[in-house]
Amino acid sequence: MVQFRLNARLNKTNYLDLLLFPFILIALLMLVSTAGMAAETGSKDETISRGWQLILNQDIRIPEQSAGIYLQNGKVKSESEIDLYYPNCRLEVRDLHNKPQTIKADTFIVYRVNWIEEDVLLHSNLYAASGIIQVSSPTADDYITTLDIRSEQQSNVTRLICRHWEDPTGFAEHLTLRQIRSALGEIFTLTPP
Repeated sequence: MVQFRLNARLNKTNYLDLLLFPFILIALLMLVSTAGMAAETGSKDETISRGWQLILNQDIRIPEQSAGIYLQNGKVKSESEIDLYYPNCRLEVRDLHNKPQTIKADTFIVYRVNWIEEDVLLHSNLYAASGIIQVSSPTADDYITTLDIRSEQQSNVTRLICRHWEDPTGFAEHLTLRQIRSALGEIFTLTPP
């Protein structure tokens, strides 16, 4: 009789454990997932604003007849090398020159930040008929963050434009600080005031 009651107690305990286990597991998973989201959100919440510093860590060269250079994955690239679906930036100057321009290592102060989205028609197909017919195709949105910058030593340098294309039907958003820093690599350092 004693052995039966002991087994009954064990079975009852095991039964309760089995019932509680999924709830405990779900609670733990929710706790872990929200902790991860908080850590990720903490790094994304830094918003670039007026007074931030954009530090050019090395001299860079802008080709002749060009008003800027492109950066992606920490490397200077030509416009044709840029993958528009991934974070990329363009440093722009005010004037075109007939010879290459050198931008010296310097600290630029951000005095204005703009975030805009533009609709991008990826493919525009034209067909001949009795008239020209334009057929639409899938679109993406161009998420653009523009940092207007200034430096006392190099007033010709005007802005840094960082962007990427995303499908607007998904969870599209502007670049995070981490993504912008990734595009700039070691060439630039972006720091709060």
